[in-house]
Amino acid sequence: MEKELLELYLDGMDIGLLSSHMNLTRRQVVRKLSELLFGLEFPAQNPDARKYQKPWSWADNTRLWRMYAVGIPVQIIAHKLGRDELGICYRLLTENLVVVPSTVVEKYNLDQENFATNSDPQPDVKICSTCLDVVPYCKCYYEE
Repeated sequence: MEKELLELYLDGMDIGLLSSHMNLTRRQVVRKLSELLFGLEFPAQNPDARKYQKPWSWADNTRLWRMYAVGIPVQIIAHKLGRDELGICYRLLTENLVVVPSTVVEKYNLDQENFATNSDPQPDVKICSTCLDVVPYCKCYYEE
């Protein structure tokens, strides 16, 4: 089931279709994909998060992608963006911003032709405390 779920997701099937096809709820699909792709078995849903279920701005999307792309864990991204872990996972999955861990590619013998894989995560990357962007992309960090 896990390999089929991964292959269908990576082939472009959205969460709703995956839910119908696999006979799972959307939440179950997101949780299973979060476990497989982000190493987060039960992403927390936190209604107390500052931006819980609020619309995403272009800046939030950019910060999300930049932090995720350099290997910052979902838990830290959620904290920095004022969102919950489940919301971060859902956003990454629905926007197709996923980088597949090489261990998952090997474990499930996935064809790497149509998706990005990680090779060198950098969890020690700094985030600017002013604009919450990744420091190499941040303008205000260098102006301080």
